[in-house]
Amino acid sequence: MTIYIEYVIIDNFVFDYILLLLALKSKAKIIKKRRVLLSASFGTFFAIIFPFLYFNEIVLFGLKILIAFCMIAIADKFEDFKDYFIKVNKFIFLTFSFGGIIYGFMSLVGLKYDFLYTTTNSAVPLGIMIVCAVVLYLIFLNYFKKIFEKKLILPFVCRCELVFDGQKLKTIGFIDTGNNLIYNGEESISIADSRLVNELMERGFFERLPCGCVTVNTVSGTSIIKVYQIDRLEIYFNNKMNIFNKVKIGIPEKNLKLSEEYKLILSPEFLR
Repeated sequence: MTIYIEYVIIDNFVFDYILLLLALKSKAKIIKKRRVLLSASFGTFFAIIFPFLYFNEIVLFGLKILIAFCMIAIADKFEDFKDYFIKVNKFIFLTFSFGGIIYGFMSLVGLKYDFLYTTTNSAVPLGIMIVCAVVLYLIFLNYFKKIFEKKLILPFVCRCELVFDGQKLKTIGFIDTGNNLIYNGEESISIADSRLVNELMERGFFERLPCGCVTVNTVSGTSIIKVYQIDRLEIYFNNKMNIFNKVKIGIPEKNLKLSEEYKLILSPEFLR
C-alpha cells in the first residue's frame, strides 16, 4: 500500500486532537488547547516515523501505548496519578474504538486501513473527512439548539421592570422552573447576569448594602451569591402585568453570561 506522508500528518493530527479533547473533557476543568495541540503534534511526529521502523508488530504496539502515556502527560496537568491513569486509559479506549469504527467503515467501502500505522489508500485524507463531519455536526447542533430555544425557552421569556430608589430599569427575564434558590428559607431569588449587573451598577444600585448571601454548589466548586432587595418587580407575562414587592435579586461573585434572549433568571413562583 502506497503511503502518503501528508495524509499521515493530516489524519493523525486531526484524530489525536479530537481524541485528546474527548479523553480530557471534564465539566470541572478547562482544557488548555495549546497543550492539546502540542500533544497532538507529538503523536503525529511519531506516526510519521512509524512506517519506517522495521520492528516486530508487538514492539510497535507497545511503543504506541507508551506514546499514548506521553501524549496525555503533555496534554494536561493532573491532580494525582490516579487521575492521570484514568485519562490515559480513556484515551487508549477511544483510540481503539475510533480505529475499529474506521476499519469497519473502510472495509465496507472497499478501502484498506492499517490501524497500527494509521494509514489508508483513500484518495482523500480521513482527517479532512472527519473535520467536515465535525463542522456539519456543529452546524446542525446550533440549528437544533435554536429550535429548542424557540419551542421550549422563548414561551417563558418575558418583559420585566425592576423598580428601586424611584428608578425603573427595563430588562428581559426567563421564568426558570429549575431555579430553586431560596433566601432565609422562604424568599425566592432571581439571578442577574453580567449585562444586567452592569446596568444596575450604572444606576447606583450597589450603593446599598446586600441583605446577605447564599452559597451554591456547582460542578466547578462552591460559589457565593450576594442577595439584594428591590422595591418592586413588574412582570409582563401572558398579556398581563404581575407586580411583586420586595423581590430578592442574586448577584453571582463570578460573571454570569446568560442567553442573548434574557438577562434575568426568574423564580418559578412568578409563573402566574
